[in-house]
Amino acid sequence: MAEEKAIFCLEHCKGQKIFSFRIPSSCTHCGTGLNDCILRIPPFRLPSPFRDAQKCPCSIVLKPTKGDFLTDYKNSDNLHIGVTNSSGVVYEYDMNGLSFHKTSNWKRCLAIKDFNKDKDFGSWSSYWDFTLDVVSGHQEQWARTRYDEDRHNCYSFVLAFLKALQVPELSSFARDRRMFCEKYILPKTASAAKYITLYRKLMSEPHLVLTNKN
Repeated sequence: MAEEKAIFCLEHCKGQKIFSFRIPSSCTHCGTGLNDCILRIPPFRLPSPFRDAQKCPCSIVLKPTKGDFLTDYKNSDNLHIGVTNSSGVVYEYDMNGLSFHKTSNWKRCLAIKDFNKDKDFGSWSSYWDFTLDVVSGHQEQWARTRYDEDRHNCYSFVLAFLKALQVPELSSFARDRRMFCEKYILPKTASAAKYITLYRKLMSEPHLVLTNKN
């Protein structure tokens, strides 16, 4: 997996934001040197939506089933979903059955943490790990022979875990895959899609100028 480049943004001319992997020496809109001029928006790094699963404890994590978000992903592609424990170990269910490990396959994923942001992490992480161990302990349910791409897959495991948590704000969404995706998955992927589009444009253009209306 190629290292992700940092995207920088700045604004010199009003309404003309410059995006680049490298801060330019002059304004790409008007040509003014940027070393000693006043900038409307000083250079800053755009926050990447992608995370290393090992650094996202007690989270639901997403990645493309095949390939990588930045280089391969298209809106029509399937997503693979898993759960991390309090140590960043990824629990995932696929055609090979249930597995749990730390792996580079989840170095650039999307992490959903909305539902634990207001909880005491110590007690919450203990409860999270306990529930994850209970659900994953049903080895027969998550055997490779039971895997079905449409009816018994990675989402089945994650939703079973979330239902077992018995958290009121999650219970209704965890009982329906479509509702869960609309509530938690689509907002994440929609935000990531904008970043991916910008990143890929910069791979072919050294600098990109976008007006505020864009």
